[in-house]
Amino acid sequence: VEESFKTLFWSIFGLSEVISVVLKYDHKFIENIGYVLYGVYNVTMVVVLLNMLIAMINSSYQEIE
Repeated sequence: VEESFKTLFWSIFGLSEVISVVLKYDHKFIENIGYVLYGVYNVTMVVVLLNMLIAMINSSYQEIE
């Protein structure tokens, strides 16, 4: 579980590898679910970070105005 959180945290910054999702044994269904969840997480994080950036720019613009 600890490695999972580390992988997800560093994936926000683009510093994790997808190979960390691959399992030792042949569990293709579980690996595919892992890839999908990893992709959904990354897309969600990009949207959240862009939303935060827009909010910060909006706040700065209102202070200047």
